[in-house]
Amino acid sequence: MAAKKSDEISFEELESSIRQKRFKPLYYFFGEEDYSIDGLTKLIIKNSLDEGTKSFNLDVIDANSANAKELVALASSYPMTSDRRVIIVRDVNRFFMSETNREIMQRYFQNPSLTTIMVMVGNKPDGRTAVMKTLKENGIFLEFKSLYDNQIPAWITKHVDDFGKKISGEGAELLAQYVGNSMREIHNELEKLSIYVANKSTIDEQDVNALIGVSKVYNVFALQKSIGEKNISKSMII
Repeated sequence: MAAKKSDEISFEELESSIRQKRFKPLYYFFGEEDYSIDGLTKLIIKNSLDEGTKSFNLDVIDANSANAKELVALASSYPMTSDRRVIIVRDVNRFFMSETNREIMQRYFQNPSLTTIMVMVGNKPDGRTAVMKTLKENGIFLEFKSLYDNQIPAWITKHVDDFGKKISGEGAELLAQYVGNSMREIHNELEKLSIYVANKSTIDEQDVNALIGVSKVYNVFALQKSIGEKNISKSMII
C-alpha cells in the first residue's frame, strides 16, 4: 500500500482513536470499500452513544430528501440526555452542488458543534475546494480503497476472529482466491464457514473447498477472465 502523507490518518489509527472515544466533529468517508465505511460508521455510533439514549440522538439523513439548512440546524441542536448527538449523512455530495448549500456547509464546518459528530458519506469530492479544505481543518477526510490482492489473506486471518474462529494459512489463501478483494463478500463467506465448521476452532482448506466449492469460481468463464487480465498465477491455479 502506498505510503500516506504526513497529514493523513490511516484506517487503523482512526479505528483506534474511535475506540478510545477521541472523536472529531466532522468525518467525510468515500471510496470503493463500502463495507469498511459501514463498519467504521457503526463503530462511531457504538462508542459515542449509549443504547438508552441512542434513539433520541442518532439521525440518519438522506441528502436527497433534506437540505443543507435543515442539516445544519439539526447539527447545531443540543443532544438529549447525552453528551453527544450523531448524524449520519448519506449522498452528502448533493449538499455541495449549489453555491448556497456550499456556503451553508462551509460556515458550519468553520465552527462545528462540539457536541455533534457528523459522519458524511459520499463520492470522492474535489479536495481543493474551499468547503473541503475547511472540513479537513476541523475533521477527518478519508478514502476507503479496496485492498490489494496480497493483503487479502492477512485481512481474512484477522477478521475471522470476529466469529470466534481461526483459519489456516492455506484456507485464507484459498478463500482469497475464491472470493477476491470484496470485504463484504469475504465477511459473508466467513460467516457461513463459521457456522459450517460448528465447534471446530480452525477453518482449514478442506472446509473452504467443501462449502464454497471449486465450481463456484473456478470454471471456464473465470479462466477466460483471468487470462484476459493477464493474471498468470490465478490462471495456473484454475
